This record gives sequence, structure tokens and C-alpha cells, in this order.
Amino acid sequence: MSLQWTLIATFLYIEIALIVLMLLSIIRPRFWRSFFQSRFMKAVAAQSNLYLVAFIGVLLLFFVESVREFHKYSSKLNTNDRMYVGSSAFYEDQMRVFRGQRNFYISGFALLCVFIIKRLIRLLGEMAQLKADSEASIRQARNAAELASQTLSASTSSSKSSLSGDKNDQIPLEKENAALKETIEELEKKLKKAQTDLKAMERQSVNTNKAFDEMAEKLARYEKSSDSRKDK
Repeated sequence: MSLQWTLIATFLYIEIALIVLMLLSIIRPRFWRSFFQSRFMKAVAAQSNLYLVAFIGVLLLFFVESVREFHKYSSKLNTNDRMYVGSSAFYEDQMRVFRGQRNFYISGFALLCVFIIKRLIRLLGEMAQLKADSEASIRQARNAAELASQTLSASTSSSKSSLSGDKNDQIPLEKENAALKETIEELEKKLKKAQTDLKAMERQSVNTNKAFDEMAEKLARYEKSSDSRKDK
């Protein structure tokens, strides 16, 4: 493998390691959000944004070159020619086709991982924000429900103790009690909705982890098959 393809393969391995770290469930999305929004990462992003775009352009050029090389030498392989099959030129063309396939997968996966990382950074930030909002909504709903329950119990006890009061005075209390009950029901609905959204985010995170694991397994199988072909 030449120097440039060794560098691209190393970059691909670094991308895969970063994606695996970002998909680990033991590391909370809140940590990644605070990490990527830190002053250091903002300074690095401001300085390296142009270099990253240039590197993506270079990867795209290598990807196109690998596709061209693969099609160029695969069209030359003619298995019907008995004089050609088994000759040194045949094995050289096969090796070039194999190199083109290898370079195609390396550059293609490197490009794909760049966009996966950018998407994961955005999703982790949104997930951390949604989780913080849902936790705040749950706390607010619980506090409001407790306050409404205390107010309702206080108004009920006061209405029972004032037996000598006029019936006209009890009507506003009944309306207030009904309004408090409606408020409690609305807060309970909001609490259930926030809990449902939190469970949906957890399911989405599990599905994302499964999808990346499948992609990593396919890449590992391809690398094993490439090594076995190279040994032959």
C-alpha cells in the first residue's frame, strides 16, 4: 500500500474509533455536547474547517480515481482467452483490480464516516437538548402537581370547616377546585408525554448503535477477505 493510501486508511481507522466512542451508551449525550461546545473545540473547528473541506475534496478525488482504475483494469480481464489466463499480465491485471477495489472501499468508507460523524455530532447535541428539556418539564410538572394538590387539599379542608358559611361563598371554592383538578390532569398528561419522548429517544439511540455495528461488521469482513486475497 502506497503512502497516501496508508494515510487515508489511518484516517478511516481514527474515524471508526471516534464513531464507536460516540455510540457508547456509557458516555452521555450531555458530555459530548459540552465537549464539542467547549472553547477548545470551537477554536479547533474555526481553524480546521477549511482544511477539513480540502481534505474531503482530496478524498473525493481519490475515490473517483479508484473507481476509474477499477473499471479500467476489470474491463481488460478476459477469462475466455486461454493464452491470457495464467500469464503474468493476467495476474498483474488481477492485482490492479484488487487494488482498485481496496482503494474504492477505503476512500468510500472514509468519506461516509466524515458525514456520519457530522450527523452524530448534531444528533447527540439535539438529544442532549431534548433530554434536558424533558427533565425540566418533568420537574416542573411534578412541582406544579404537588402545589396544585396542596392547594386543593387546603381549599377542601377550609370548605369543610366553614359549615356556617353561606352557599354563595362555597360556589367559588367549588369552581376553584374544579379548575385545580383540570390543571392537575393537564400536568399529568404533559408528564406522560415527556416520559414517552424520553423513551423514544432511547429507542432511537439503540437503533443507531445497531446500524453502526452492522456497518462495522461488514467492514471487518471485507478487511479479512482483502487480507486473505493479499496472502494468496
